[in-house]
Amino acid sequence: MSSFFSKIAGIFGKSEPKEESSQHTAPEATTANNAVEAEPLTASDNIDDVNIENSGDSENIDNLDITEPALLIRISRAYDANMTEQELYDITRSSWKVNYDRVQNVEYAFSIYQGQILEVYKVAGWYGAGTTFAERNEDALASGRFEFVGTIAEDNVRDKYINKSAKHLFKPGNASPVMYLNC
Repeated sequence: MSSFFSKIAGIFGKSEPKEESSQHTAPEATTANNAVEAEPLTASDNIDDVNIENSGDSENIDNLDITEPALLIRISRAYDANMTEQELYDITRSSWKVNYDRVQNVEYAFSIYQGQILEVYKVAGWYGAGTTFAERNEDALASGRFEFVGTIAEDNVRDKYINKSAKHLFKPGNASPVMYLNC
């Protein structure tokens, strides 16, 4: 079968889907004066076991209802399937154009890749971008950007959301990487 027809068949589930490249560049490491260092994460050392594919469970998509005050953060550009939990935390927490007053009400930050919830963090506080210790891209440290410091959420919260789809929460055409819920 020609390459064109293989691609078409893959779209309609008639053959193995083409494996997407996970080659993304990690942000450059920097430190800031008077930096606040976050505690290392301990859930696991690597996130290889994350299933990015939709499980096909309709509950996974249609009935997911996030009830906590949350900020959904789409990390698609920076995600790499081989990154550690610490790297996932760093790309999720920094640095976002958000309304500083509004994020003060956020209790949880959701790390989302291709519509799937990879991790949930309990937010301890929000700070100006570049004021806490984290690996980051220098270009992202423009004024008006903020980052959070937090920990992995409690198991009862994580169990409700990890590996669930949040695609239905984003309207088609919405390109914003962040979304507020319940705050």
